[in-house]
Amino acid sequence: METMFCGELASQWFSFRIQMISAFMLLVTTMSLVYMRSYLSAGLVGLVFQYALQITDQLESVVQMWSQLETAMVAPERVAEYNNVVQEAPRVVSGAVPSSWPESLTM
Repeated sequence: METMFCGELASQWFSFRIQMISAFMLLVTTMSLVYMRSYLSAGLVGLVFQYALQITDQLESVVQMWSQLETAMVAPERVAEYNNVVQEAPRVVSGAVPSSWPESLTM
């Protein structure tokens, strides 16, 4: 449960950051379009503004897919890491306890 909460929190944090970056890009684009309004046609301004609005969703989807890919690739990395772990000594050491050890049930 705690892991899922942390994952969701990270996802929301990424989403917020991407939205802020996209809003800044949209602000810069809009200011540029206003500044160059005498050099650009209305159709071109509309097209650029429409693409600038879509970049927010596109950027958010790319970051979301990238974070899901990173999360999914942790499992194969761990399997590869555990494959190369040096094997420990055996848990039961032969000859340490005689085979007839529990001879009676008294102490």
